[in-house]
Amino acid sequence: AKKTAAIAAKKMPAAKKASGPPIIKMAPKEDRPDFFRVKEQVGVTPPLGFFDPLGICPKDETVFNEFRSCEIKHGRVAMLACVGAIVQHYVRFPGFWYTNYGKPLPS
Repeated sequence: AKKTAAIAAKKMPAAKKASGPPIIKMAPKEDRPDFFRVKEQVGVTPPLGFFDPLGICPKDETVFNEFRSCEIKHGRVAMLACVGAIVQHYVRFPGFWYTNYGKPLPS
């Protein structure tokens, strides 16, 4: 009975730890550059080149990419807000053509 319990214990996989956020592993050292070059990223164009007058750009590649994705996301939200501001001037839903006083809304 002891032998079968020992064999069964060897075949059983170990219990998994509690699940959490995925762990991102870095590339092997030989595949990574020695340092992150901010001034060589996409979007650096003449005549300004790399524009960071206050020096607040992170020097870490992970934080830099996170800031860049947040900037793109907020830019898209701002563009949709501009479209919404223009559309509401021209589009009226049925039943909302008059003010509370019976006068037509300006168009």
